[in-house]
Amino acid sequence: MIGGIIFIIAWILFLRAGLKVARNAPDRQGKLIAVGITIWLTYKHSFHMAANLGVIPLTGMPLPFVTYGGSGTIVAMIGVAILLNISKFQVVEKKHS
Repeated sequence: MIGGIIFIIAWILFLRAGLKVARNAPDRQGKLIAVGITIWLTYKHSFHMAANLGVIPLTGMPLPFVTYGGSGTIVAMIGVAILLNISKFQVVEKKHS
């Protein structure tokens, strides 16, 4: 149970970090891409959790970065690489004092 809670907290932190990248993206395209990738990976995780809890039927969709998925893992890694690239060009708002 402790491992499951840690896993859920890690995905919540991923969601927060992805939305922070989207909020600080330099342009609208970067914002939309960052939100899309974050929601896509979080949706896959939520869908997998619901299937394991028995809320929805099992579909065989691999859990990103945990379950052996082959090409699905590669695509998820590419998505996170794009998020990291967007975060490299973040616009940091300066506070006027």
